[in-house]
Amino acid sequence: MSERERQTRRLRLAMFSPLPPSPTGIADYTADLLPLLPPEWEIELFVDGSPSDTQCSRASVWPHGECRQRAGARAFDLHIYQVGNNPAHAYTLPYVRETPGLLILHDAVLHPARVAAYIGAVDMPGYRAVAEASEGATGAALAHLVAAGLGSPAVYWRFPLCADLVRASLRTAVHGKLLAGWLRA
Repeated sequence: MSERERQTRRLRLAMFSPLPPSPTGIADYTADLLPLLPPEWEIELFVDGSPSDTQCSRASVWPHGECRQRAGARAFDLHIYQVGNNPAHAYTLPYVRETPGLLILHDAVLHPARVAAYIGAVDMPGYRAVAEASEGATGAALAHLVAAGLGSPAVYWRFPLCADLVRASLRTAVHGKLLAGWLRA
């Protein structure tokens, strides 16, 4: 593809984010952000649940399970993941790890939401695997304590369970220099 073709081609984006009425502030943030994006961008938004439960005139809205099918003959140029510390974002996390893209990390500590999602799915082996992938052998040991009910805010802050997602992403965007420095460290 020539440079001119690349510059004039419509950018095709796959975005993963809840939308209202999902009970997370990021749903509202995404709803406010979408109309501000360039109209030349073709945006397909993948949500958890039924697209009919959402209202969005700026993007095509699909159940997240249809992402691979929607890619079709023309792949997405970029996957964008809006992630925060709310179980409403749990559906996005496997995609972050499978298809590298832009991770917009709204919260540095994802541990409470990730624990809640795995407990809700009755999948403590899945939680243990994520803790180990994020924190290594320390995470594996930590997961046994949390699974036994010994989790606490102090434990969650020390082990935020976001490193696996940051490592899997092409780039990670955060709100503020303090958080960026903390993640770099």
